[in-house]
Amino acid sequence: MKPNIVLYNPHVDDFLAEPPHFRLLKRRALKKYGFVIEALLMAQGRVPVMIDGTASSFIPARYFGLLPGFLRNIVSSLEYAAWIRINNFTKFDRVSVSSPDLEEYTLLAFSYKAASGNFESRLPLLLRFRHVLFHLSHYFVSTSEKAENIKKLPNAWLIGDSDLTDNEYFHSFFGWYEKRFLTLPFAVKARFINKTPSSQRESRCIATGSVHDLRQERPAKAYVDYMSRSGLDTYHPVRKQIYEARERIRPQVECMVAPYRNYQSSSVFQKWWSHFFVSQKKYFSRDIVEVYNQYKFAVIGEEATGFPALGMFEAIACGCIVFGDPRRLHGLNLQAERHYLPYDGTLNGLLATLSMAADRTDLELISAAGQQVALEFFSEQAVGRSWISTIRSLE
Repeated sequence: MKPNIVLYNPHVDDFLAEPPHFRLLKRRALKKYGFVIEALLMAQGRVPVMIDGTASSFIPARYFGLLPGFLRNIVSSLEYAAWIRINNFTKFDRVSVSSPDLEEYTLLAFSYKAASGNFESRLPLLLRFRHVLFHLSHYFVSTSEKAENIKKLPNAWLIGDSDLTDNEYFHSFFGWYEKRFLTLPFAVKARFINKTPSSQRESRCIATGSVHDLRQERPAKAYVDYMSRSGLDTYHPVRKQIYEARERIRPQVECMVAPYRNYQSSSVFQKWWSHFFVSQKKYFSRDIVEVYNQYKFAVIGEEATGFPALGMFEAIACGCIVFGDPRRLHGLNLQAERHYLPYDGTLNGLLATLSMAADRTDLELISAAGQQVALEFFSEQAVGRSWISTIRSLE
């Protein structure tokens, strides 16, 4: 019998579902990996979870770790109960930290919070599992801390949205990792479909996504690794270039890229308060499916640290011909010139490739092939099955 897959502190972020603090702050939960819950239900009938009192939805790690253990456990339990209620979950089973058979389980964790903060307090527990899988979404935050912590676990495996083994930034921190890197991507929701024939679409390129100014993010030390090693002050450099040149390039590119926060806050209080929110209400108020169906081309922009953006696959599913940087798409079922148009990840490269694309006669073939691969490999059902089968294949 294959070991059960257990979710680790799933209530503290919005990767799988809506966390309690998002409900309080009226923030929209992205739930990029929400399909994993349905996949686990299909594969196991129940969803085991581990809540160990080392992370909080509301209280920052540096303060939460100062509380006595019994109080942390109470807070975590209350937050988890709220998480279950907010998301209307059933068929969830909480696994006891004192369970004698944890070596039969595989723990699925998101490194964003699981590999940082109060790691030493959770280390003895993590060592008891058969496997501990760390998804590296957002690994650009406090990268060195996460790398050093995960290194302490001989039972750790690294997973992510694309294969990072050839990425320079990844290698500079995780060069010690010798196991197989597991490519377990996100999935495209069924609502992303092609509604509009190519002949009825604008010939311009739509650019979407958010752009960060890491010089103004807090706490500053969390972004030192990325900025010093990459030489960049934003995660998606082409988005920043598009946003800054949006008026000049409007004839070719319609810019829906928006700042992640209100970085123009004038007072110290406003700057502090802005870090509890993101400035994307206008962005989220638009029906992104309808937006993608208005344009023939799309660019979303990949992370310099190696991962693509979910929007790329959503645009492909909507029939857009997407511009992608092949260096960020390793390990996926995507072929340059067949499923997307390759470019070098810069604004100049994008504009040059877009200009040449106007004379191509194979655009509809690329659009059709992209839609097919999105349906076949990146639907929630297909990706969910892939996650389960890959995890269960571990020795």
